[in-house]
Amino acid sequence: MGSSSVIDEGVIDRAVKGDKEAFSIIVRGSGARVLLVAERILRSPEEAISAVHSLFVIAFSSLRKLKSKGFLETWLLQLLVGVCGERLKEKGGKARATVTNKYPETDTPGTMGAVAHAVSSVESVSDRLSQIRARGEQVRRAVDGLPFNERAAVMFRDWDGVSTIEVAEILRTSREEVRKLLVNARKTVADTLEAVEGWGRYVQNLRSDGIAACEDNSSPAKRKRSNRCGKNSERLWLFVGGELGQTEQMALILHLEHCLTCQECLARASVILEVIREAAPVEGEPPIAPDKLWKEVEPLLAG
Repeated sequence: MGSSSVIDEGVIDRAVKGDKEAFSIIVRGSGARVLLVAERILRSPEEAISAVHSLFVIAFSSLRKLKSKGFLETWLLQLLVGVCGERLKEKGGKARATVTNKYPETDTPGTMGAVAHAVSSVESVSDRLSQIRARGEQVRRAVDGLPFNERAAVMFRDWDGVSTIEVAEILRTSREEVRKLLVNARKTVADTLEAVEGWGRYVQNLRSDGIAACEDNSSPAKRKRSNRCGKNSERLWLFVGGELGQTEQMALILHLEHCLTCQECLARASVILEVIREAAPVEGEPPIAPDKLWKEVEPLLAG
């Protein structure tokens, strides 16, 4: 994650000792990133600026708690998520308490190639990206309606491509909890979109080609429906997002070879995740230039 890698460790050391000029370099180096994240969470440039002001005041007084200099940006995002979460609570927005657990140190990326016949719906989606973009605002509204931690998980994982371990660090929770947040969020977005007039038919059309392909590539002798796929249905949402480990993937792949129900669910999950990812907001300029941000933050530090 960017800014921590470009800010010199000596600068961080000086800032930890209370050097405001060194801290100003941190503000300028990370300001644009945290401002954009804050604006995405709070959906208001004015509130984002206010939240980031609070963030840097807290950060300046807490820098000695930074465990690793290479962890700077993640630490700042941790603080920012807390600040934004409190502001949403004050406004009566949906917020969900984080759970602090120990999380694994490795994160195995997913692989889709082994089940190309089961996820061919993704290919059909790529031919209709212009339609998806036109509906992006509906998708973003659905994401905005999620509980705070679920929305944050989608924002960092599906929109920014941050690993599940890094998302766990930012949200101060476990990787397993992040996986639960992602499953719940993606399922809720799917249900929300399919309740919108025209979306049910739209998504069904996107799914239909993939389901047909699944049937064509699976022999009639092997194809069967199963009503006992409760656990698998949740793992499918993680499979398409690349959050399953290799052992879990292989077990699911073997199951997909003969379960038509899960093939259909996988086609739906693939389409919905593609829709969510394509709806990621296009990043523009931050709501305030980092240099100007520092000029506004500096008097607050004096107080």
